[in-house]
Amino acid sequence: MNMDGNEIKIRIESKAAVIDCETQLSLASANRIYFGSETCERSIPDEKVVCDIYRKTREMGLEFSLLTPPCTDPFLGKIKKLLSSLREQRFSGEIIVNDIGVLNCVNDFGFEPVIGRLLMPVFRDPRFYEPTDDLVHRYGVGFNRHTLIFFNEKFGVTRFEIQPTSGPLDLSDFQSMGFSFSIYSPLSIISRTRLCPTEAYSRFASKSTSAGRDLYVCSKTCRDTMFLLNDAAPPHKVMIIGNAIYYENPLNIESVTGLTSIRLVENGIGKTEILKNIREKVPL
Repeated sequence: MNMDGNEIKIRIESKAAVIDCETQLSLASANRIYFGSETCERSIPDEKVVCDIYRKTREMGLEFSLLTPPCTDPFLGKIKKLLSSLREQRFSGEIIVNDIGVLNCVNDFGFEPVIGRLLMPVFRDPRFYEPTDDLVHRYGVGFNRHTLIFFNEKFGVTRFEIQPTSGPLDLSDFQSMGFSFSIYSPLSIISRTRLCPTEAYSRFASKSTSAGRDLYVCSKTCRDTMFLLNDAAPPHKVMIIGNAIYYENPLNIESVTGLTSIRLVENGIGKTEILKNIREKVPL
């Protein structure tokens, strides 16, 4: 609602597409490309790969955002090397951060940070909200003005990333603050872990002699493997992708109220076909 009591009609201000590799550039129907990893430090791309995709993205007339995950100290070093290479390229895109340590690094290098959805305290688990509950009405969207003001005053952040909840998403408290929002669809994240269940289960299923050992070594199994969790949160389709748990949660734009515009981040490229051909089902 605005000050006159009229409902605010939200519009999609721009579309972004999350890609895993260069070949997906041609599949993206968007004016911005997201590349990188928001959950796994072992999937941080090499500097050359990022710089090449950034250059090709710009040649295509598209904007570019680099996704970065929560990082342990050894991988913060890789992030710093990547940021250094981007500075040499005169990088002018966004960097999506999901870790305070990475946020400090991005700030030190003078790049434009965006708070990723892992740093936003939103309701993630679809079992946490039932349409008959008044949870959202009692607790809001999970974050408040103080969250946004903290990141803005300390790090200069003006854009924040969120995902649809299982119920209505009222952002009217933030309309007057001058901040921008991005919202992901169709995959919403529930949680992540440092040890990769996809890697571990793939080794177990293949009867690998390394099953249970060296789980910090990544064979990039998540590029073409996804696991469906049986009856995890019906009627939602819940799945493991890499080191994170997601559920299929396509955005209903009418459920988002209180803003005049929002960026839509489409993160289903390369995964929709895998969803149709789940080869393994494991219990939660």
